[in-house]
This record gives sequence, structure tokens and C-alpha cells, in this order.
Amino acid sequence: MDFKRKSPRLKRIKSLRTYCPSIVRTPISLQICSPSRTRGDMTMSICRKKRTNVILVSLGKRKSIPIKISKRVKKAYEIASKLPNIEICGIHMHIGSQILSPEPYKNAVDKIVPLCKELSAKYPSFRYLDIGGGIGIKYKPEQSPLSPSVLAKTIQKKIKETGLSIVMEPGRFLVGNAGLLLCQVQYVKNNSLKKFIIVDAGMNDLIRPALYEAYHEILPVKQTKKRIYGDLVGPICESGDFFAVDRDLPAVKEGDLLAIMSAGAYGFAMSSTYNSRPQPPEIMADGSKAILIRKRSSYNDLVVLET
Repeated sequence: MDFKRKSPRLKRIKSLRTYCPSIVRTPISLQICSPSRTRGDMTMSICRKKRTNVILVSLGKRKSIPIKISKRVKKAYEIASKLPNIEICGIHMHIGSQILSPEPYKNAVDKIVPLCKELSAKYPSFRYLDIGGGIGIKYKPEQSPLSPSVLAKTIQKKIKETGLSIVMEPGRFLVGNAGLLLCQVQYVKNNSLKKFIIVDAGMNDLIRPALYEAYHEILPVKQTKKRIYGDLVGPICESGDFFAVDRDLPAVKEGDLLAIMSAGAYGFAMSSTYNSRPQPPEIMADGSKAILIRKRSSYNDLVVLET
């Protein structure tokens, strides 16, 4: 954000007062990110996040918030404080995702707490510190998820110094391993190098492997100790239509069922009807009970909105 000029978005927010003088005030917070999120050492922009205006700032690999960035952060709040329909409510840190160790959180909290104290002293409405999400889950057999109790023990002493209400976003941690994608083997293709297991699920159903080569454990519904080396792929004619590449996989045959694990987060929510493929149903398992909570979409559903 260029503070030498008024932001067009802030101008629009301010102009609302002319037409809607009694408009509800918009709460804002400042989001401080790691370089991996913003791809730079010092970047700042306005974005929308959960109905709150958020300003992104990248800290880089620093032990504390650099003076230059700290001044820009304070300037952002100063501008916001002068807008009649803006309420400063807190600050938000985002250091990444799938974090399996408490140390990154500790380092980030150590950086941000001094700034929190200064801002809360200046702005009475400053009341929240959002420590973000990113708590990792077990995708691979050798991984250990980050325990919330270990995280709390690591950062609570420093956070208490702020006197602020703490917000966090543990979405993946809560639901990531509560869901799986069930698929059926359509065909096993052999060549001289490896096998290809083709299933009826595709990249439109679970796009994480195609987007960022994400690892998902593959388990057979009918247990077998036999293994084969190859790829697990979908039926879509796309190079990105895969779930596992060059992996030791369960030895299965046509008609067998496979479970693609850890699909409870960023699974159905990121699915689509790409390639005219209806979305699968969602089934909730409660002990021995199976409850249909979302029916399978049909081909008619694909065109129902067309005119």
C-alpha cells in the first residue's frame, strides 16, 4: 500500500458515509505474513478476509519487526483510525500452513507482541491477536501432528503479556483427518517401468496433489500386504490428474476399493465439476451408521443454471 496516496479502496469505504451515514462500522486488522505467503521481504497490499479488511505485511527472516516495516504498520493504523466507518480491532499473523513444530509460532509471537502492546495502548478498540491457523496434521505415516497443548504451553506466557483476546483458525487440524475419498479401481495398466492404477475419482474431486504435489496416504479397503510400484491416477485426460506418483501402492485389481486419506480439509470444498464430472456424494460415518449428508450431483445439475 502506498501511503503517499490515498488507497482507492479506503476512499470507497470513506465515501459510503456520504450515502449511508448510519452504516455499520467495518472492523479491520493487520495481517503479518511470512515471506512464503507474500513472496517478498516487504510487501503490503489490501485484501478481503472473512468480512474484515486486512493489510498484509511480510516480515522476512528477522528476529524482530524491522523499524521500517513497523513504521509502515503504524501508519496503516493511523490512516484507518481517521476513517469514520472503520474500527481498529486487532492484528493477525499468518506464518504458513501444515506446521508440525511449535517453534515457528514462538518466533512469530516474540516478534509481534511488542507491537501489540504499543497498538493496544494507542487504540482502545484494539482487542484481538489472531495467531492464525497452520497447525499441521498427519499426512504421512512418519509424521506427528502438532499438539494444541504443546503449542499453548510454548506461547501462552508471552501472549498473556498483551492482555488481548486470542483468536486462532485450526480448521485443517479439526477436520483434515476426519474425511477420506473413497474410490474404485477401474483398470490396472502395466508397462515396462511401472503400473498405473486408474480409479473413478479424479483431480476435480481432490485437487491438492495436482495443485502442489500434496501427499495423501493410499489405503486398501480390503487389507492386503502385497505392494506394487506405480502411479494412482484418475480418468481425466490431464497430466495433473493423479493422486500418487512413483509410490509403493497397495496391490489391487479392477473393482477393488481404495481410500485416499486426509481428505477432510481442502477436499470437497475445493472440488469442482471440471470435465463435466458430477461431484460425489458426502457420507457421514457415525460408528456403524452411514448417513448421506449430501447427495451425488447429476448431469442435469451441471446444466440447471444455463439459460
